Amino acid sequence: MVTGNARELRSFCGVVTIIVTCALSVLAQENERVREYIDIIKKGPSLYRTDEAVQALGKINPAGGIAAVTGPQAFTAMKQSLRAAVGLGDMGDKARDAVATLIEMFPQAEHAVVITGAQYGPGMGGFDDWVQTYVVSEKNKFVMSTPLLEYHTLSKCEKWVEASATTDIRQRRMAGSRVIEAVSDIYITLRINAAACALSQITGSDAGTTRESWRQWFDHTGSASGYRSASSAPPVAPVNVTTISAFPIVDYTPGLRYEIQLTTGDKVTGIVETVDDNSVTIKIDDGGRYNYQKSFIRNRTLLSNTNQYPAPQVPVSASNFSGSISYDKLLDLSYSGKMMEVVISNGTVFRGTLGVVDGNLLHLNVEGTEMPISRSVIIRISVAEPTVQQQAAPQSPSSAPSAW
Repeated sequence: MVTGNARELRSFCGVVTIIVTCALSVLAQENERVREYIDIIKKGPSLYRTDEAVQALGKINPAGGIAAVTGPQAFTAMKQSLRAAVGLGDMGDKARDAVATLIEMFPQAEHAVVITGAQYGPGMGGFDDWVQTYVVSEKNKFVMSTPLLEYHTLSKCEKWVEASATTDIRQRRMAGSRVIEAVSDIYITLRINAAACALSQITGSDAGTTRESWRQWFDHTGSASGYRSASSAPPVAPVNVTTISAFPIVDYTPGLRYEIQLTTGDKVTGIVETVDDNSVTIKIDDGGRYNYQKSFIRNRTLLSNTNQYPAPQVPVSASNFSGSISYDKLLDLSYSGKMMEVVISNGTVFRGTLGVVDGNLLHLNVEGTEMPISRSVIIRISVAEPTVQQQAAPQSPSSAPSAW
């Protein structure tokens, strides 16, 4: 006769058996997936170049470079290999068995873009920085719509997408050793370092973007057991470009959405996160984050009148400030053309001549630049006090006119 305790024990053992069986099944499936990915990578190319990359390399390096494959069949194998590498990276430490294969095969893919007859001149910053504007622009477009891989896959390895440029200057005008004007062809090479992306996510290490650097890592660290788990890829750092400001634009309000046009003619749309005297950081609509020097921005258009960030936890009523003027008061044109002071929610103070005012925006002319400011971010408006230099010195009644 089976007692109640015995029945409970059997039931418990049955549950444990099911749990263990399920866990082993999941582990087996994961191991099988790793083996499938490894097999795909072994059958794929180590380096694939598009036709554009082959043609560009032939012009900028006629002696050739690292051996690569091309063609339709290689293209299909390359895409499968890149996807497999990204899949291994998603598995993190569970894909540790793939580390050796990733290092030896080291799948990469290259594409190239040629900017023909680009014209450089005064007001465009330094020559090298001008070239870099094209590099940044083409990298952004490549990540968004590469011919090599779909965006939702490539975006996982955006940090490991490299962009570099070589110039073929056809005409130039120099001032000493400095280029003043030039007409140049710009060859931009774009490389997807899928192996480095996967290895970084699997091991939690960052050994660079070359097979040699990862071999050295494996010899010194990787051969030992106990890889650190990398549950997610490192955050994408803003792409920074440095130059001297040639198009100073100061009218950005953090939290508002803008469309900015670069000196290359490209347009970027997104929400401004931070802004200083020289640069602006914008989170573009697809989620990427980039830092642009203002010298690379030719124009900007405000697209939203609503701040995308939480309102500050401070009183925002104009009546809380002595001498303040209500926004509605500006609509009757009584202050049009006067020097005004406007304080916005992030603490920035703007002083300029009041221009057009409507229900959502007011415009200030600040040192020759027209700045639209959204009503939603304004916390105080007042008539600007004249500076010391603007105040007329009082005349003494007893002072006599001087002959000099």
